[in-house]
Formats: sequence, structure tokens, C-alpha cells
Amino acid sequence: MGLIMGEILNKGAEATISKGIFFDFPVIIKTRKEKKYRNSNIDLRLRKERSIQEARILLYLSEQKFNTPKVYDFDKSNFTLIMEFIDGVTLKHSFEDIKLDAIFEELGKQIAKLHNLNIIHGDLSTSNIILKSNKTYLIDFGLSYFSTNIEDKATDILVLKHILQSSHPTYFENTFNHFMNSYKKYASDNIVNRMSIIENRVRYKSHI
Repeated sequence: MGLIMGEILNKGAEATISKGIFFDFPVIIKTRKEKKYRNSNIDLRLRKERSIQEARILLYLSEQKFNTPKVYDFDKSNFTLIMEFIDGVTLKHSFEDIKLDAIFEELGKQIAKLHNLNIIHGDLSTSNIILKSNKTYLIDFGLSYFSTNIEDKATDILVLKHILQSSHPTYFENTFNHFMNSYKKYASDNIVNRMSIIENRVRYKSHI
């Protein structure tokens, strides 16, 4: 299939991520490996469903001109995605080197577009956002799914908020404010309002 495997970048809980070359293009290869501790039939079903879902969402986002890796090939039998390699740096490791206000305004616009397409990322962390040429690219759609549910969209943003609070506390207030100011220009107010409801609900439960 014209694929040359390269170094392994990460062995995560769900998949192994490697670099490679696919017909002269630098690529990322994501393979969902068998989990021995799971029932074999359940494991097969989960890997198949999650792989197909991720491929479907990435292909749809490419059609919508969304900033995310293009899918070059999908091997259903081996649960392997071959994707475009985005040659940039993760947001997680860029806070001291970039114009944060502009980047988080751009990110707010991108996430609003994602939610307007009724897609939930599921893991909006600064590790899953790549910066390239002052643009933000979302990666790792392994937990993503389609949903019109307002609570799902609100929860998606709260994941990013909590990551910023815990991992980047010095920058949290300024960056999240710029993110939300931009997000609110393009997304429904109902999503923003639901965020407050969810947070209040969590606070209430924590005091019971």
C-alpha cells in the first residue's frame, strides 16, 4: 500500500501513534491495538466502531474545510488510519512563544464551527491542538461523535476550561476569556448558558 512505517510517537490507552511515509507524503499512522483484558468480541466491536467513527468524522471535516488532518487511507481490517502529518507544535508547549489572544480567538471560532457541524471532539486538551502558520488544527478525534445535544457541546468546552485551569493556570483567565468571546460570536447562546448550569450542578453535588 506504499506505506513505510517510522518511529512510534506514542502508545496510548486506545491506540499506537507512529510517523511514516505514504507515497512520499509524511503521515501519522494510528492503529487501535487489541486489548487482552477485554472480551474478544467486545474488543473487536469497539475497535471497529471507534475506528470507523473517527475516519467518518475526519473525512466529513475535510469536506467542510475544517483545520484537521486529512485522511489518506483507512484499513478496516487492521483498524488503522493513515492521516496527514501536520508539521507544527502543540498548543501545550507553545504558551510562552505565541500571541495567545489571537490564537485563542481563532480557536474559539474553530470550536464554534465544529459544534455548528454537530460534532463533539470529546478530548479538547491543549495536547490535541496543533499550531501551524498562526492557525489552529484539531487532532485526535478518537473520542469524537456526532451530536445535536447542547449539553454535549457545553461539556466539550468545559473539558478545555478545566485543562487550562489545571495545566496552564497562569494563562487561564486571559486565554479562556478570549476563547469564549470568540466562541459566542459564532455559536448558540444556549450552549454558553448550559455551561453555567453544568458547573453549578457539579458544585452542588460536591457539597452534598
